[in-house]
Amino acid sequence: IDRPGGDYAAYNIESQDPTICQTLCCDDINCQSWAYGLAPGDYLNCTQGLPCCYFKNWIPPQNPQPAITSGVVRHIGASSSPASGIRSSVPLGGLGTGSIELRADGSLHEWTIMNSGPAGGAKIQVLDEAVFGMRVQDKDGKTITKLIRTDPPEDYPGVDQIQYSGSWPTSRLQIYDADIPIEATLYAFSRYSIGNEHESTTPSIVFSLNVYNPTDDPVNISFFFNLPFGMETDQQRSVGETPYHTQPINVADDCFILCSDDTQCISWVSTSNAQCQLYNTVNLNAYASGFSSGLKGEWMMNSSSLVDNRAGEFPASGNIALASISSTEYTVSYGTSNDFVSIFDQFTISGSLDGVQPSKMQGAIAVKATLQAGSR
Repeated sequence: IDRPGGDYAAYNIESQDPTICQTLCCDDINCQSWAYGLAPGDYLNCTQGLPCCYFKNWIPPQNPQPAITSGVVRHIGASSSPASGIRSSVPLGGLGTGSIELRADGSLHEWTIMNSGPAGGAKIQVLDEAVFGMRVQDKDGKTITKLIRTDPPEDYPGVDQIQYSGSWPTSRLQIYDADIPIEATLYAFSRYSIGNEHESTTPSIVFSLNVYNPTDDPVNISFFFNLPFGMETDQQRSVGETPYHTQPINVADDCFILCSDDTQCISWVSTSNAQCQLYNTVNLNAYASGFSSGLKGEWMMNSSSLVDNRAGEFPASGNIALASISSTEYTVSYGTSNDFVSIFDQFTISGSLDGVQPSKMQGAIAVKATLQAGSR
């Protein structure tokens, strides 16, 4: 298996041992992948016909070559300044309806779709568990499940590398991972019709995972998106009306449940000193480290979509829906939970989700299909 492209260095080695290339790549923080073989020609510091290590600063796709050995390395604990594409990206959303940015590392930032902005509450910087994931199962039953993030939430597996490109109103994430046997690209785009302001203000974002199976056998492929819309981390809604009820709690999730069970409650705040504040109104949100907040919301199925209805008639009220285009080529499932680990475990086991229960913090959608050999 070769990984052509991305070479920043190449050296001859004395022994015909590919593990030497792996060790040298691990010792170089710039090296993300490597390849070994007899040099077909003079190239960089390699001489034709001699054993050569090729070191790469990204992870090119696999290409079957019987005389080549290659691999990918992960530098545990390594850190560097993020590329400019991770700091900002194309805003996604209808004109004037708020937006979200799908960043180069796969994270979703700059949430302003809840009627937040200069005239309202502060934008929410990041919802860390708002994530995309993919699951691939081969004909022998071997399964790989990963989040489409290079810096996933702690204890969850992410992909090796993402290559970002974007031009409004579209973002594209090319996914590279040594463990995933298919080629995958995630597209995100908003509706924009030149000269038609009505269509261009549609408050929606489309996410499309385009996949190609280069293997000789069919694979089962699943794609999911999780939206933790019930909790705003490092946000508070305490400025304005005072709470009608306050009590101590253990974790922020307890405050969400208290509000869900109280008919008077519309919004809630979990403070940094573990106090739960319940409100019968919705104050504007603002950044506050160690706080969490949210609006009462209830995920429920509505026709062919999963909808979170947020209580009240305030700027942050309303609803958000997760839906898929209908097709006979794949199946769609939905799930809700108060914790992301349950959603992820469901998806990992079967590539599908277990159904919808009301008054849950997180909602998710999954799409599952069989991809034949050589098909897209």
